Amino acid sequence: MAQLFAAGEGAEVEIRLGDKTPAEGLPAPRPPLRLSGRVTALSDGRYRVAGPIYHGQELSMGRAAAFDTGAARIVIARPPRR
Repeated sequence: MAQLFAAGEGAEVEIRLGDKTPAEGLPAPRPPLRLSGRVTALSDGRYRVAGPIYHGQELSMGRAAAFDTGAARIVIARPPRR
């Protein structure tokens, strides 16, 4: 996440994504995916719900980045620390 924010919107970068942290009850992590693409948006992750459930409530998914690989658009978020 820090790499994407440091690069900034519009930057072309290569990142390693996923499977970095072991989780109890799941298989051992594999090497992260290496992805190349463009940072298309950066956000503090706050949003207001527009749907019929929780309408109007403000939520936060933590810092977030939109990343476009050409084959897929990925939202990468880091939940806020408690």
